Amino acid sequence: FASSLDVRTPENRILGSTQDLMEELEKREFPIVLKSDFGAAGDGVRICKTRDEAIKGFKDLEESMVRISGLTSIKERIKKLLDLPVYFFKQSISIQNYVSGTPCMHGIFASNGEVLSSVTLLKTECFPEVIGPSCVIEAIKHEQITKDVARMVSETKYTGFGSFDFIIDK
Repeated sequence: FASSLDVRTPENRILGSTQDLMEELEKREFPIVLKSDFGAAGDGVRICKTRDEAIKGFKDLEESMVRISGLTSIKERIKKLLDLPVYFFKQSISIQNYVSGTPCMHGIFASNGEVLSSVTLLKTECFPEVIGPSCVIEAIKHEQITKDVARMVSETKYTGFGSFDFIIDK
């Protein structure tokens, strides 16, 4: 979606199998990033510097998805009991090109596609590593990120709180 709006994004492909992973590894330079659809504080992300690390990372992410999917029946019962609009998606793993730079997040509050408030926070320190949660942040102004997020929010007519992750490169 972001690419269709000319927002710079790393080349991304959803992997359906280990075979898909092997095909992608032939086309890409290391390091690469493997990501599951859902995660927080670096969980669900693997930065792989070699083919062996990528194979192991893929297997680790597949195993964690199986553990999470085991909760689906509990979630469905809660949804039915409370009649809440709780949605659960089939998880997938994607492969992306690694982007060197400093991670940042752009938090927003929007109504009907209009950003009412936003902040861009540069992650100056993460723990235990670059994919971990932020422990020192700095509020910055970044015109391109602000414009890109506003365009995505407008296009989707989004309402609510949201957060977008970026890597600021040279």
